[in-house]
Amino acid sequence: MHESFAHSVAQTSLIGGIIMAAGTMIVLAVLPGRRNAARHRPEGPAAEARDVEYSDSVQ
Repeated sequence: MHESFAHSVAQTSLIGGIIMAAGTMIVLAVLPGRRNAARHRPEGPAAEARDVEYSDSVQ
């Protein structure tokens, strides 16, 4: 009885781990990362003023 329970828990944990890994890969593929955000950053005085404002608030 205990062996079947332990086997079921092990199988369920393995399946859960696989689902979590697949979900992580989907999130990494779909959500934009910081590298992409830096490439698409607007340039000009408004962007520079915004950077100064955020740099002062993060200390």
